[in-house]
Amino acid sequence: MVRIFQATEYLKPADRGINRPVVLRGITADGSVETIFVKTLAGYGDRPTAAGVELFTTLLARALGLFAPEPVIVDIPAGFERVIFHAPEYREMIRKSAGRNFGTVALGADWKTWPVGMSVRAFPEEMIEDILTFDALIQHTDRAADNPNLLWKEHQIAVVDHEKCFGHLCLSETEARPWRTFFGNRPLITHCLRLAINSKRTGSIGERLRIELIGFEYDGRIQE
Repeated sequence: MVRIFQATEYLKPADRGINRPVVLRGITADGSVETIFVKTLAGYGDRPTAAGVELFTTLLARALGLFAPEPVIVDIPAGFERVIFHAPEYREMIRKSAGRNFGTVALGADWKTWPVGMSVRAFPEEMIEDILTFDALIQHTDRAADNPNLLWKEHQIAVVDHEKCFGHLCLSETEARPWRTFFGNRPLITHCLRLAINSKRTGSIGERLRIELIGFEYDGRIQE
């Protein structure tokens, strides 16, 4: 179940994100309070379906065993922009985003943005394979070498920012095999983790995620 929060306090602009996300504090109906990284409706611009794509892909990542922040829905009440005093551009964006918005529970200051060219030697190769396989599954073309869209802490990687996923699906949805065009264009050739895969490694790349997806079907979890 996705938790729903009511925005109660504007904290600051987020440290990352081209869509000018914000950090808010929110409360659920049962009184749970969290600090939340919010991508507003206005921040998505002319892509109104992006919030739904982010919610779905983040839930899928967590169901498959990847590490991703908890996705939540944030209800921004009308007039909430009046609590923002020192950032007029964000005040206007919040005003235009009254209603339900996509957010994730903030991971904390000890999580860092993945820098361009970062070494992966500290991370298990299976984790790298899982992320690459997941990005192939969701048609993620925006985790490139110059824009990794990953967070890290110690030996753990968190996958974030999935608003542009499944972009190829609508271009070939009438085809019998709609994934062929996507892979035919070799979209993962620029992936920030592609060179980390050991070409001499035995076994199937992404086997763990494949088995997990098969388990979804056998357990009756596909509909969920």
